[in-house]
Amino acid sequence: MKESRTEKVMFTCTPDVKEYLIDWATNERRSVSNLVEGLVVEAITQKKSEAENETSSSAKKDKRG
Repeated sequence: MKESRTEKVMFTCTPDVKEYLIDWATNERRSVSNLVEGLVVEAITQKKSEAENETSSSAKKDKRG
């Protein structure tokens, strides 16, 4: 279920990074905000998966050791 309320997050970057994001978003017919949100959500998902894998690996080592 998608949350209906959203929060704003702002960050600073170099003009080169901003231009790259604008070009990338334009090529994908998305807003820069939507592109950046997607990248952040993807990074969070990957980070959570890595943390779960580490936890799972630690649990397996504990059972062996």
